[in-house]
Amino acid sequence: MRTRRKYWGLLLALGAIASGACSDDEVTVCTIELRVSFPSARTTLRVGDTTTIRAQATTCGTKVVPMSWKYSVGDTTIARIDSLSGLLTARASGATSVRASGSNPVAVHLLQISVVP
Repeated sequence: MRTRRKYWGLLLALGAIASGACSDDEVTVCTIELRVSFPSARTTLRVGDTTTIRAQATTCGTKVVPMSWKYSVGDTTIARIDSLSGLLTARASGATSVRASGSNPVAVHLLQISVVP
């Protein structure tokens, strides 16, 4: 009996999907997934270079979620970053990470950067 219920439930679900597929209406499926990225971030810098790091959160594919960010670096001897503006200054050769923490506590991301002489 239990197997039959699962089978009929599956058939009903497939029927609903199929009927939607034949419609001219646009169907949008949105997940609650939040992705954080650093669009167009430079990951290799020379000592003395500056660049602005900008984090961005998206959901539903490419919908940008507005939020404020705070930035920090793992090793301040290699790079320094303004915590609010994201202005990064390369100070010495080596590798470190930039951490972006969004106003949504789930939105945290790391970017690895390298500084060359």
